[in-house]
Amino acid sequence: MPRIQDGDISVYRTLGMAKTDIVDLGAHFVGQPDLPLKGHCSLVAQDLFVEGLDVVPAPDPHERHANVCGWTSDPKNRIIAKRLADKATLVVYEGE
Repeated sequence: MPRIQDGDISVYRTLGMAKTDIVDLGAHFVGQPDLPLKGHCSLVAQDLFVEGLDVVPAPDPHERHANVCGWTSDPKNRIIAKRLADKATLVVYEGE
C-alpha cells in the first residue's frame, strides 16, 4: 500500500540483477542496522501498468530507485495491492 503522505511507493528496479546484488542494494539503501531486511519481492513493471499505476524514476538515493505512482484514495487500492501481491515473487533471505 502507498504512503499516506504522497500516495507513492518507493521501489528499486532490479530486473537483471543477481540476488546477491539485490540483497546488497537493500542492505545499503533500505535496511537499518537494528532492523535488517528479511527478504524482498519482485514484480515486473507491466503488472503495475495493467493496474493503472506508473513507475517513475527517482534516482535519489540510488540510480535504480523509483516510485510507484497513480494510487488514489479509492478503497479499491486494497484489491489492486492484493492482485499485485499474488503476482509478485517473494525471496526470503536465509536465516530469516
